[in-house]
Amino acid sequence: MKTKKILNCHGSLVLVLLGVFLLASAGGAAAQEQEEKALSFQEIAAEVEKRLPDAEEKLLAGAAAVEQLLKSSKTEAGEMTGKWNEILEQSFASPVMKELAQLRPLLKVTIDRGLHEAMQASRERMTKGDAPVASTSGKSGITLPIARDIHKDAEELLGFAQEIQSVGEAVAWTLKVNRHIESLEFDIGNAPARVGAYVDDMKLMSASLADIRRKANQAMEDYSKTRGSLAELKGEMSRYLTLTMAMKYKTQNAAVSLVNTAKYLEPETGYVIPATELKRMEVLAEYWKDVKNLYPLLRQDIADGVVRWAPHPKAKWANYLESKKEFNKVYAPLLQGNLFQGIPFFEGKKYTELSGVVLDTEMTLRSVLAAIAGEEKNVETRRSALAQDNVLTRKEQEEIRKLEAMYGPEREKNLVKAVHKAAGGYGKVVELERFVENSEMKDGAYERAKEELDTLLKRRHPEQRAADSALQTFYKQLPEAQRRVDAIIADHGKRKKDLGLQPVLKEAKLAKEKTFDTLKPRSEW
Repeated sequence: MKTKKILNCHGSLVLVLLGVFLLASAGGAAAQEQEEKALSFQEIAAEVEKRLPDAEEKLLAGAAAVEQLLKSSKTEAGEMTGKWNEILEQSFASPVMKELAQLRPLLKVTIDRGLHEAMQASRERMTKGDAPVASTSGKSGITLPIARDIHKDAEELLGFAQEIQSVGEAVAWTLKVNRHIESLEFDIGNAPARVGAYVDDMKLMSASLADIRRKANQAMEDYSKTRGSLAELKGEMSRYLTLTMAMKYKTQNAAVSLVNTAKYLEPETGYVIPATELKRMEVLAEYWKDVKNLYPLLRQDIADGVVRWAPHPKAKWANYLESKKEFNKVYAPLLQGNLFQGIPFFEGKKYTELSGVVLDTEMTLRSVLAAIAGEEKNVETRRSALAQDNVLTRKEQEEIRKLEAMYGPEREKNLVKAVHKAAGGYGKVVELERFVENSEMKDGAYERAKEELDTLLKRRHPEQRAADSALQTFYKQLPEAQRRVDAIIADHGKRKKDLGLQPVLKEAKLAKEKTFDTLKPRSEW
């Protein structure tokens, strides 16, 4: 409460000083009377000088507080940028700094007036032949040279306090880097669970798959030699098929999970801080290191405090790079597709190919079972048919994926978005309409704006035409794409039915057929 009262007292005094100065600057007889009572440079200089130590202490405390922020590893905005705003209000833009900012120009004016009066008095004495008189200092002992020094101190202190506020950028950047490091370290800490679980599962499935193949082959050999019970052989093969299909579903789920995890962990889609931001921090660091040369009148301990900021952005960047290096190290096998190195059956396979490994065994078992059940006289013929079906199914799946990419809702959404934003979109039309409506001069700029507006409204701009044409072509070709999808699914279903299998392809996600109207209300562009 005591500090608050002092600040309020100082603030009131500044207002009084300004009021007196403004009255003295007014015209008329009243002004002449006030001019005799106007504040002298000694009085203003004394007020400025009285505030300088407090301002310097505030800046010193601010410099120390900022250093702690730049060293901090906190990730909460309130503890970083929020704290910076508090430091700003309490130090670099504190009430005493604001008072100095108000008093400095007032001191400059009174010094100039004092110099003018001194020169005028000197000329009068020279005219009268009187001896020169030494400059007066008043009760405060402040002469004009001293007042000018005080003004320089205040001016440099205020300039420093204003320019040094750019450190707020560094605080915000530090918060951003801290968050990236935290995210990287979180993923690094979870690496054993993420990566290890996949590796362990595939090792188990590899061993199970080898066991099933060995036992199935042994059962076939035993049956060939002994001509044992066909029912027993069928039951044994059915058990192996059930186990194989369970593994296939696991590998399918693992493939989807691995692809999504790799996509999530890709460096270019996360955890990347542009090098341009580091360049900006390096520029600020150079500025901080040179603060003593830039502000030679600045108190030494304040300048030293600012110089101590300089190494922290580079150190923070080094920490970020170290975390990024460790992240790339622990996730390299997953991201590079080498996660299953040394695991039989799955080594060297793409994640999308994992289920195909198990599918080969499934196809063999189905062929054996088909032969046992009398569905096929020739086991090899049945296996060949299933193999061919597998090849065709993959081709059909690939073709449908391409058609979905070319004619799906996402492609439609992007084309419609391009139509809406072509040549600046609705925002550009509104901008031109306002310009035409508010333009007082019908000059060349007005005519060009009017012509451009007419072109946009009639959708004759090259970007609009290109976007409209692309979307119209999309809708024009969409029915044919849908017919092709229907034909693929129909052929696929018939072939699967003939083989006694359930269809894999049942539908495709294409956009809905519609007519594109380029003359919609412009609010719908």
